[in-house]
Amino acid sequence: MLLEALLSAVRQRNSTDLYVSSPLSAGEAARSLRPIADAMEVEIRWSGINGSRVDAQIVSGDGREWRVVFMTDDDSRIRELWVFQRPEPFRGVEGGRAVVVDGAAGAGKSTLMERFADTEDTPWVLFDEVKLGRIRTNHLIWLETCGPLHRGFLAGIAALAAEGNQVIMPSSGLAQQVFSDALGAIPTLWVGLECPLPVLMERNRGREGRWAGLAENSFAQFGVNGWHYDLLLDSNALSPDALVAEVRRVLARWTVPGGAATK
Repeated sequence: MLLEALLSAVRQRNSTDLYVSSPLSAGEAARSLRPIADAMEVEIRWSGINGSRVDAQIVSGDGREWRVVFMTDDDSRIRELWVFQRPEPFRGVEGGRAVVVDGAAGAGKSTLMERFADTEDTPWVLFDEVKLGRIRTNHLIWLETCGPLHRGFLAGIAALAAEGNQVIMPSSGLAQQVFSDALGAIPTLWVGLECPLPVLMERNRGREGRWAGLAENSFAQFGVNGWHYDLLLDSNALSPDALVAEVRRVLARWTVPGGAATK
């Protein structure tokens, strides 16, 4: 089997060039499969083929489990590869958790949220816009015309968090009180991202999904919109990883024995 041959090459520190093709590189394949190759008593327990896609379940003697997904056109070389390790069971956190990120368009809200959610060991549900499904653009331009839309969606997010889940979302141009009313007693970290206007304008330039003047208008509102933050960060001075580290540092102080949240 192609995957077995590739794992064997990685395990023996041999070249994997024979088993991969562009856009996947031999180095990327080796790094992705190294934890499996170095595990003891590895067994491919199940595999399935759907066209050029192959899924495989792999288990090790110490109980770890992986799902390996790869794409191959000729069953001799892998051109795309994804490796997922089964996480520890998540039993929820008492009272739930919420993070709301505010900042002007281009301040890096989506980047921060995506990097944070992708690198946390426990699951965080990311809502990149406080809306569900597809909404006509005119309702997005004039948010005040949406009526109960955002209140209803936030009520759903609050219900999700109240079950012990963790959620992270942007401010989406809404007032902080809207979130406070919806989230109620759910422990919420309020994050603000500062960024100079010239940087915002450069970041928004060429992003066709954003209308002209969005950076300038949202920059003018930030800081005078009545928001109060637990954490105010400069997204121009700090890298995405540094921003995530700051959010993680504060959240780590919230969890105490018994699951209660403190600030």
